[in-house]
Amino acid sequence: MFDEDELVGVSRDLGIPIDVLMNPYVERAQSVLGVDAIGFGFEIGPVSSLEDQVLREAGVRRVFLREEGGGKWYAKDLGPMVGHYT
Repeated sequence: MFDEDELVGVSRDLGIPIDVLMNPYVERAQSVLGVDAIGFGFEIGPVSSLEDQVLREAGVRRVFLREEGGGKWYAKDLGPMVGHYT
């Protein structure tokens, strides 16, 4: 879990978008067996499926998914990253 205020502060101080700051963590998580999706946003709630609308309602704004059958990873933007920092 990341501290939202700290992450926003680092993003502002360095001038690097939050999704770029998260890339090393996403890359590491993608190498863990059994992980087929990684999502982030602010105020994320529980999800019941990986359907776009369910993810949006849970607060996920960017999701990385593994293709079916354990294939390559791809990213999907589900909406703008919103939070008190905007």
